[in-house]
Amino acid sequence: LGDYYSEELRINFHIDPDPTGKLLVLSHPKHGQITLKHQQNGIYKTQPQLFSKFQFIIDDQSKVQGFIASMGKQAQNMKFKKWR
Repeated sequence: LGDYYSEELRINFHIDPDPTGKLLVLSHPKHGQITLKHQQNGIYKTQPQLFSKFQFIIDDQSKVQGFIASMGKQAQNMKFKKWR
């Protein structure tokens, strides 16, 4: 799925499908690989639970433009833009 960047946090994430194609794997520089499991309407649950919210931003052509993530109360609705 590509690479994503947060200007606010100045951090990159890379997301790929897992080998089964059923889950997504987010590579985090500090926490390693995090599994994303689809719940509903573009909302994903993470294992281990790093994010309390993770939702892809989809445009009118059904292309992923980025994602929004929250980490508890301290970091809400952080935006990550797709850059590759």
